Amino acid sequence: MPTNPPLDGDGIECAASALIKRFGVAAAGYAREQAEISDERHHDQLSAETWRDIAAAIEASLSANFRRSNVGQQSGADRYSGC
Repeated sequence: MPTNPPLDGDGIECAASALIKRFGVAAAGYAREQAEISDERHHDQLSAETWRDIAAAIEASLSANFRRSNVGQQSGADRYSGC
């Protein structure tokens, strides 16, 4: 079975952005569920770790969004528009 290379930092951020756009505040939970599925059902540690990294990036982005109070600041999903 072919495997994909692990995501780099930019790939993690782009994946986080896409999931935030799709799931909103539930995005980190979705990513953590995928990590659990990868780990427990498929015994795929690399995918599980990648999903955990994505969940952490989502949480950091949403937390940074919450702390921003200035008008015109980019949202977590919009920060990575180059994805």
